[in-house]
Amino acid sequence: MFSFIDGRKILEPILFGVLMVVMVLTVQGYFAQRSMPKEQAPAVSGRLIDGGYVDLLSISHKQPVLLYFWANWCMECRAINSAVQKVANDYEVVSVTMSSGNKEWLKQYMQARELDFPVLNDTTGVISREWGVTTVPSFVVVMDGRVRFITTGYTTSAGLRTRLWIVGSLLPFVERVRAWF
Repeated sequence: MFSFIDGRKILEPILFGVLMVVMVLTVQGYFAQRSMPKEQAPAVSGRLIDGGYVDLLSISHKQPVLLYFWANWCMECRAINSAVQKVANDYEVVSVTMSSGNKEWLKQYMQARELDFPVLNDTTGVISREWGVTTVPSFVVVMDGRVRFITTGYTTSAGLRTRLWIVGSLLPFVERVRAWF
């Protein structure tokens, strides 16, 4: 007649698989971020590919800034660029490309994909080495010259917005409350 499948026989391997994926991603994230600064943000300033100038630390004293390390050859970065563009419509974003060609090629790349967030071309790797970036994509939220969040790998515009909101709205409130005690 009818036979019922024991739910534990199905659920246990699924939960074990999910746990293993979470553990692997956590370890990978730790190793990708271990050499990145945790307190004071290193200076990032220079000419953007569109000819403008950016100074991360001065911008970060006005509002939280998303610092985005990426490369045009990185498939994950290509998938995330549209999310970063959405965030750049509402928040300050400074992006740093790694090993991604010359300025003219990058301009064409950005234009073809309808991306207009600011881009610093790190042709020599100085900025990424100073920041200890070993994997792309990497995201750092900077406020008042201090590193507040670091994440690597795929994320969503909602995840990025949440981090920026926490740093811009929630952390200052928590710090004011903490000062009372």
